[in-house]
Amino acid sequence: MNWKQMYVRTIAVVIGLFYVASALALLLTPEWFLDNIGNYPPFNRHYLGDTGSFLLVLGLMLLWAARDLARHPVMIALVGVGSLVHAMNHIVEDFITNRSTSSIVNNLLLFILSFALLLAARWANELPQVPSPSAVEPRYGRF
Repeated sequence: MNWKQMYVRTIAVVIGLFYVASALALLLTPEWFLDNIGNYPPFNRHYLGDTGSFLLVLGLMLLWAARDLARHPVMIALVGVGSLVHAMNHIVEDFITNRSTSSIVNNLLLFILSFALLLAARWANELPQVPSPSAVEPRYGRF
């Protein structure tokens, strides 16, 4: 495994686990999430649950893609695009409500994460695909 493959797999697994953990916090402990991580009042259990359910799928997509990077660059790219839209939404919201140093740092981290995913998708797309065992013709023909 070369360094690009290692980068792509690491990004997919680490961000995938982070998204799954964040999603579980949103789904199972939304009040705690609002108080400690995403302090964007007012509290709305429904919208936090919606966010958690979508974030769970994005995290699972990354973990699935990490199993066979060359076959799933589109999954990684879609999560990267979703992450970029999320980061842009924070820019708009923070300019309106929360112009602080911490919000600038958080927004910067969201953009770095998004571009790291998009770079991972590009590099995953360059990896050679190995045919799956079911796609390979039997050596002596079919019986």
